[in-house]
Amino acid sequence: MLLICMLLATSCKKDAPDFPAGSSEAVNGWIHDQMEQYYYWSSALPPAANYNHSPKDFFQSLLVKEDRFSSMMLSGKTDTYGTTLLNTFGFDLFSLK
Repeated sequence: MLLICMLLATSCKKDAPDFPAGSSEAVNGWIHDQMEQYYYWSSALPPAANYNHSPKDFFQSLLVKEDRFSSMMLSGKTDTYGTTLLNTFGFDLFSLK
């Protein structure tokens, strides 16, 4: 009986789309997974997302109207970080503990 319950529980798991690594679709899948887990309005995410957009457009399509704070930053491009000490003055503050 336990085996049957375990098989049913694993068979109901949502299968993630299989996209080539590094493609826009794979990046969009990662964005969608992260937003399902961490986004404040995750319950408002569309059930079927279109992964064929650019990552920036895909991210914008998932945001709700009330959300004016969420943004997407590229770790390798500091100009996507907005106004910070690092990209404005060339230095950043940190704390040693």
